[in-house]
Parts: sequence; structure tokens; C-alpha cells
Amino acid sequence: MSVNEAAETMVAKLGEYAEFYDGLSFGVMSFVPIGTRSVLSLDTYLMGSMASTLRGMAALVTLGNINDAYALARKLYDAALIGTYINLYLQRNAQPGKPLVERIDRWITGARALPRTGEIGKYVDAAQELNAVRPLLSVPHYTAVRDRCNDQTHHNFLDHLLLNDGRVHLKSRAEWIEQLGADTLDIIILHLAYSFCLSGHYMMSSDYMDALEAGMTPEHGSEDWVAPYVQAFLTEKVEPRCPGLIAALRQETGMELEG
Repeated sequence: MSVNEAAETMVAKLGEYAEFYDGLSFGVMSFVPIGTRSVLSLDTYLMGSMASTLRGMAALVTLGNINDAYALARKLYDAALIGTYINLYLQRNAQPGKPLVERIDRWITGARALPRTGEIGKYVDAAQELNAVRPLLSVPHYTAVRDRCNDQTHHNFLDHLLLNDGRVHLKSRAEWIEQLGADTLDIIILHLAYSFCLSGHYMMSSDYMDALEAGMTPEHGSEDWVAPYVQAFLTEKVEPRCPGLIAALRQETGMELEG
């Protein structure tokens, strides 16, 4: 595949991923977490930010700035871990009618930063709540993804600098674009696996809530229906890359996933 073909393919895929995250950001909006002062789901903001990061990556790939795009992939990875950490921490510590969860609330108000990424990663890695999907997410594989993102961010090799100037001929440029595409999808798979494992209702179709808002009784079992765009993304993008994840999520959450 030529450099131009690799770049065009990558940009198209990033656009699809961003559109999916836009939909998910809107879909989870009403799931307001207890233990915080937020009036919307915190994941609405996080997923909207991830959609913007993906569009930023697409713009950089179009310009030929592959190294900069990798730096944003590292940012995407951080967002995936932060979102998982927040959901885990709130599920463990928040209770209705109890005081706000200080660690998360102070992050919301800007009074205190969250722990460093390394500490967040250890917290997530140790979470038994994620055991249903963790066997499908190879630790060595994701360590390699993280290492590539870090190497590019810190210019650990000369090639990384050269990748950021599309005018420079580099034999491996098309290969690096394809690798960036694979790493980006893997980061998204990690995030969705963790998010849906912890909050299966994030996959829910709008039928249940639409009925309630219309003053109607929702159809029996409709709270377990999966939004078509979520099912399509999992089937077409995720399952080929991570076989068995749909089945694991179906067993863990009870959602009516196909595949």
C-alpha cells in the first residue's frame, strides 16, 4: 500500500471512530453518576473529547504529521484509562444520599488532579470488576501499544522525527501509518471493553428511555436492547480484532448482544 493510500484509509477509519464516539457521548448523557455534582454523565464529556482527539489525529495524518498523530494516540490511551478509573472509583465509593466522593469531585472542580497515569493504570489492572474481559486483552500486546505511543511522543528514535515531516521520504512511512491505525483501534477496544463491562447500560438502545419520556410503559426487556450503532461497531470493528469480546460482554452484562 502506498503512503497516500495508507493515509486515506487511516483518515476514513478515524472519521468512523470519531462518529461512533459522538454517538456514544450522546447516548450515555443521561446516566448521571452519583457521588459527584455533575449534571450529566462524566463519560459524555470524556467520550466527546475522545471524538475530538480522533478528528485531530485525522487532520495530522492528512498533513503527514504521523509522529504528532501518535502523540494524540497516547492521549487517547490516557483518556481510556482515566475514564475507567473514574467509573471504578465511583462504583466503589459513591452511595446515594452520602457525601460527594472527594477525589473525583475535586477533580471536577479543578481543586485537585487525579493520580498520575501510572497509578491509575495499576488501579485499573488490579480491578476484579474487569476480570470478565481482561483475558481477551493481552498485557504484552497493550504494553507494546503503550511503548510505541511513548517512543513517538518522546522522539526516542530518529525515524520518529522524520515521520512528522511528510516531505521526507521514509520507506517505513506507510507501515507506520498502518501501525498507528491498528494501535488506535486497539486503544478503542480496550476502552469499550472496560466501559461496557462496568456499565452495560451504556450499550442500551433509546427505546426504553423514549417510552418513559413519552409517558408509556417500556416494552418488557427493552432495557437490555442494544443500540444498533453499538452492535454494528462491535460486530464490524471490534470482534474481528478481539474475538470473543461480544460473548464476554453479553455474559457479564446480560445485554442482548448478537455475535
